[in-house]
Amino acid sequence: ISKLEALSYITDFNVEKGSGKVPINISFIKKKDFQKSLKVMNRVFKKNLALCNRVIIFKKGEIAKGLSVPVGSIGIGTVCSVVINGIFVKSGIPVIPKFGSILQLVDYKPVRFTDLISYEGSSLDPLEVFIKSNMTSIGQTIKTGRGKILASMREVPDVSINHANQIIMKIRDYGFKGLIEIGRPGQTMFEVPVGIGKAGVVVAGGLNPLAALSEAGIEVNNYAMSTLIEFKELIPFKEVIGGEKETSKNNIKRRNR
Repeated sequence: ISKLEALSYITDFNVEKGSGKVPINISFIKKKDFQKSLKVMNRVFKKNLALCNRVIIFKKGEIAKGLSVPVGSIGIGTVCSVVINGIFVKSGIPVIPKFGSILQLVDYKPVRFTDLISYEGSSLDPLEVFIKSNMTSIGQTIKTGRGKILASMREVPDVSINHANQIIMKIRDYGFKGLIEIGRPGQTMFEVPVGIGKAGVVVAGGLNPLAALSEAGIEVNNYAMSTLIEFKELIPFKEVIGGEKETSKNNIKRRNR
């Protein structure tokens, strides 16, 4: 909880300019699995099951203090859902982080939480725990619209609901296409009660594409809430796919020479 609150405070994403630092999760994938991984993750991004469609690729060197790309691996950074907390805080909306969760979807719409871990009651990131416990069914969700994804919930004052909705509408233009749902004053959110004078805010997990890799049997090491990065350094995932396709074509041409 302390790390989450610290990252929320130092996040300075400007919703008017689309710039500033945002928190990212960092995941490492074996180079031999990278092409397959891109195909799996692409399906997740296409269905908007991740918070934001922008990522960053790390091929070597140090990413954050004490965290470097292992030999034989490639790193990928995905936008962490803590960014929503940071944006709200910088906009004058107090935020209370509540828990990481497994959220059940039917027809691609959220219906209820099935599992919850309080941020205050855990020394590990809840979403990492859920991934390692094989509790998601993102592949099934992509195919049928029914399944379980990673999500998180926080509470905001009910008087800030209109302001919060305005902010969410603005950040959609910057690739935040995933689930971000704000409840009504005092209304239960997907069968979970909220505090008096509060409204719940549920956000899709930034690690959903990586959870899909684990489901597919691809080895991946995740480090949630790892560091902050300038938002403008991130690129839409479809550009990563396009860049890899171009690289593959060039490799084929070189082999045929």
